[in-house]
Amino acid sequence: MLNQNHGPAAVWLYRHGPLAIHKYQCVGWSDVPLEDPEKTAREARQLAAFMREPVTVYSSDLLRVRQTATPLVDALGLQARWSKALRELNFGEWEGRLWTDLHNEDAPRFAEFMRDWRTTSAPGGESFSQVQDRVADFWAEVAATHRDEVIVLVSHGGTLAALAILLLGWTHERAMERMLERGHFGLIDFRRGGYAWNFSPAKLPPPT
Repeated sequence: MLNQNHGPAAVWLYRHGPLAIHKYQCVGWSDVPLEDPEKTAREARQLAAFMREPVTVYSSDLLRVRQTATPLVDALGLQARWSKALRELNFGEWEGRLWTDLHNEDAPRFAEFMRDWRTTSAPGGESFSQVQDRVADFWAEVAATHRDEVIVLVSHGGTLAALAILLLGWTHERAMERMLERGHFGLIDFRRGGYAWNFSPAKLPPPT
């Protein structure tokens, strides 16, 4: 069920493309590039052709999201609004390390983080609750600015999960289980009271 909304008419949520990193590498605020920027750019343009009526694109300012958002905004003929509020969860001292190494080398703190990831932060980082707080503050400003308009948010898995909790009323568990895959998008349409979730731009039908 959609939570009550007094802002945008609809919002597109788009997660950045696949990354050039180790499968188990801990990456939050680390500025890593996309694995295949050209492929992601093609898919971003496919998504742009499918969108209707967007007035602006808000995007995380980290490299992987900028590489995803730039071809999208170019195809839409808009300008991106880069925002630190849309960054992924900050893993602090754990940035760039492997989850398997953290399990072995920082066992007590890692175990506590895994037991209560909502309120526990990595050393020098932030908790998921803190991500939710900054996302909620960001959304309040966006909702006041874009009443009855269509907007696009390009961001990260954890950040978009926090938005799903806020806008769709999902539980934390459901938001984590249904986290947008890299390079996938969702649409929340407040006008019609419905949403579409976790679709690949590459599989969109040709625009009509």
